[in-house]
Amino acid sequence: MAFDKDLADTLAKAPDQALIVPSGPFSPNQLPPRIEKWLSVVAKSGGSVKLKKEVPGPATRGMLSDVVELSVKSRQDAETEAMYKVAHSYNALVTFNGNDVTGIRFIKRPAETPAAK
Repeated sequence: MAFDKDLADTLAKAPDQALIVPSGPFSPNQLPPRIEKWLSVVAKSGGSVKLKKEVPGPATRGMLSDVVELSVKSRQDAETEAMYKVAHSYNALVTFNGNDVTGIRFIKRPAETPAAK
């Protein structure tokens, strides 16, 4: 629960970006439930959740680093909804190298401009 509170406190300060560095290896196909909850909130609130493979070393011609949409399971938890609400104004980018996630970056979404009348 300390992880969730720390992330909520960080995002509540509205930084442009917040980076989570995993303390241990896990696959982008098997996200820990705690991380998956946060990514689910981002996706359900209209944000994007993308997966990006890191390419070590300098890029070579013809080598692309693809960014793809990451599908996250929808989770519902009314008790902690307020804590997760701070993620509503962020997109998420999950980076990985090989089979391990190397970071999860919450990136503030661009401010919506009111429609011209």
